[in-house]
Amino acid sequence: MIMLRWLALLVLVVILAPRPVPPVHGNPPPVPLAAPQLGPWIDVWMGMDDKHNYVEDVAYNHRHDEYLVLWTTAQGTDTTDLWARRVGAGGSVRSWFNVATNPAHVVSTARAAYSPVQDHYLVVFVYQYSSADWDIYAIIVPGDGTAPSGLWIPISKDTDFQSEPAIVYNDKTDEFLVAWSNGRNLTGPNPEWTVQMQRRRASDGTPDGGIYIVPGGGMGVARSGPAVAYNRVRDQYLIAYIVEAAAPGDVGSIAASADLAQFGAERHVWDHTPQWHAFDALVGASGDGYLVAWNVSHLSPPPPSAALQNGYARHVSGAGVPLGTLSGIPITAATHPFDIRRVSDAAYAPGYGYLMGLGYAQSTGAESDTYAAFILPGAATAGAPFAIDVAATHAWGPVAACAPRGVCLLAETYRLNAPWSKSDIRARFLYLQRVYLPATLRAAG
Repeated sequence: MIMLRWLALLVLVVILAPRPVPPVHGNPPPVPLAAPQLGPWIDVWMGMDDKHNYVEDVAYNHRHDEYLVLWTTAQGTDTTDLWARRVGAGGSVRSWFNVATNPAHVVSTARAAYSPVQDHYLVVFVYQYSSADWDIYAIIVPGDGTAPSGLWIPISKDTDFQSEPAIVYNDKTDEFLVAWSNGRNLTGPNPEWTVQMQRRRASDGTPDGGIYIVPGGGMGVARSGPAVAYNRVRDQYLIAYIVEAAAPGDVGSIAASADLAQFGAERHVWDHTPQWHAFDALVGASGDGYLVAWNVSHLSPPPPSAALQNGYARHVSGAGVPLGTLSGIPITAATHPFDIRRVSDAAYAPGYGYLMGLGYAQSTGAESDTYAAFILPGAATAGAPFAIDVAATHAWGPVAACAPRGVCLLAETYRLNAPWSKSDIRARFLYLQRVYLPATLRAAG
């Protein structure tokens, strides 16, 4: 995500009394001065079955002022299917329905984006055809609350190994950009990983042009785990991903024109060290700027092998140039060798900043909590993390979507106590209190 360059920037900070935050497991982070007000918990899928349910994504629907929450359900050892439920902006829990299922196969890693022109979502997901053949499909989900009735739309279903789909909506052309990781010859002596992408018409999900490959991936240099964001000011995309060249992961990014005909230079957002490597790249856009976020894990030889993890971010200009220091902006500050502080999602709220979903856990314990933090466009530091759920025995994987007026819905996977054979989905609204006001917006670069 790229830092905004303003001719003038007026920052107005509205400081309200912080809400009390209950104790967290382990060492709690400090409470920010302007932590958002948290709404009551919303039971998206609570106590409805005795299965493992895992939250996947949240998308906002502009025309109906509601949110679509996606999750997967493990029906058995060989079957996992995809479900959705609508949540109204006022907190009402609306219809739920199946999005994709196929007996004896696994559907996973779903991502969604909404077209207000067509009034429907395009949901992309991984379909495990076999243990060695994973594909990417999509399905159109109507925005009026009815269940999808169309056929699955193949995105990439050749014999390679496709995974980790990402999607973003382009409102200028009313189309989606879908990106994914493509693995080839993974069991051979020269495995290859590349980031591939294709434009898809919002009207029916059909291709608008061919499949493009981010330059540089392939044999010996792996590029995988893409995240995509759209810059309306420049009518271009930023693609962020993990780069591995016979070494632990770095974070790379590249700008591409909206028609994918032109790619900029690949930029190094963050480089690994002998002790740290990156995983899970995320990206979001704000005006003429981006924010790229990622997680780092500590490398140490066993025994013991420390699981220390933290989240970082870095602003990227509208031209695709990383800003600030190569070390990035710390989002979390875990120090215990077995502490895990992980960024799981990045959602931009216009006029408020980037909302970062965070998962807190200890690799040696049986507890995990959810937090969140904000980063303002261009800010050199992240806001202090604040608690979302510290009551559950297990709460993890928070994902979020924000309405333009500063109301965000954050959903999580939730488990209170035994039985350990099940988990549920719940969500809550964040009512934002911190505001910045741009005076004049000028294209960077």
